[in-house]
Amino acid sequence: MKKTATLDQEAYSSRSAAPSYSYSQALDLLVRLPCGEVKTIRSCSSTDMRALVSTCVLTARDPKRCESNLEDIDDYQDTLTKWFCVLEMRLAGCSLPIVKTWQEEVKSG
Repeated sequence: MKKTATLDQEAYSSRSAAPSYSYSQALDLLVRLPCGEVKTIRSCSSTDMRALVSTCVLTARDPKRCESNLEDIDDYQDTLTKWFCVLEMRLAGCSLPIVKTWQEEVKSG
């Protein structure tokens, strides 16, 4: 049975602590994947998202709870699922490997 995309607000300190990423903002985040590639969340493949999530979950305040909240997701092709994952990881206090801009990435790379 597939998990419904809902945010577990009770698991975290307060509703005001929830990140305010809009759908587009979350999907347009530039992240450095564990393999070293830089992509937007929107352009990540299912394999990329699995790798990103498994790495980021380890940095959560409560990794087991975060992993449990995301464990039933097996297909990251849907952009709504990607958005949900980003919000859930941020709510859990995960450290996302965000790259500020493509220009900054080109300068450092």
